[in-house]
Amino acid sequence: MGAWRDELVRALRGLRLKATADAVEALRADGGGPLADGLGELVAALQHGSVTRALERRFRDARLPLPNAALEDAWTGLVRGLPPAVVAQLADGAWATRHENVLITSECGGGKTWLACALAAAVLRAGGTVVWFHQADFLAAWASADAAGSLAALRRRLASATVVVLEELGVEPLEDGDLAVLRRLVESRPGGFILTSPFSPALWPGHWCGKTTSSADAYTTEAILRRLVNPAHCIELRGKATEFKPGNEAPPPVPRSSLSPPKAKRLPPSKRKAQAAGKAGRARA
Repeated sequence: MGAWRDELVRALRGLRLKATADAVEALRADGGGPLADGLGELVAALQHGSVTRALERRFRDARLPLPNAALEDAWTGLVRGLPPAVVAQLADGAWATRHENVLITSECGGGKTWLACALAAAVLRAGGTVVWFHQADFLAAWASADAAGSLAALRRRLASATVVVLEELGVEPLEDGDLAVLRRLVESRPGGFILTSPFSPALWPGHWCGKTTSSADAYTTEAILRRLVNPAHCIELRGKATEFKPGNEAPPPVPRSSLSPPKAKRLPPSKRKAQAAGKAGRARA
């Protein structure tokens, strides 16, 4: 039995199942009786190792800018623009499997990227996959794949992902053909987008197409917006992210000196009576 365990440990380490091999080593070190007594621990270690490796692989493939972001650390509050009920609704990642979208808008430094990473991480922990792109990087990747003949592979990757993140949407004007590329993307998926932008969707057409918009561009833009915005959970973050602390619902208070002049000091009772008597005398005169 001892030789068989040694062979099993070597085989497990050869398969890079370190957690399972350690569990078998622990059974031998503790002298825990027949190997059958530890089959439960062995199977649990095998499952845990498999799940951990799969999760690490999904995070590695997603390439999140902030992989440690977690919704549990979100700075919620009505003043912040992120009610706790909204976080609870999105925490399990089920919105992505229902083909819904999440739209996050805020000013520069408002925490759009952090919140998008936290939402994407929740989807990854739930077993989904994520593809992350900046708007400009996505258009460049599409053009590069088209030139290299690998566009079909990129489209399969985008279509099979649970969530596709498009960051800073609507910031940079689009060149000829870019609007059609965005339309092909949204039409290849029923939903499951995370979108970040400093502008409301009503301003995207102007930033995408410039001042002159043809009827064809207007039609394409409306088709894109209908698919991205209509089924979306819209989150409008307010204030700078650095101004908020966990547990607080508002930024640090503004010093009183910047709001109004300081109040006059309160007079003692004797002086207040003398002042009142003087006013009464002047009124009678």
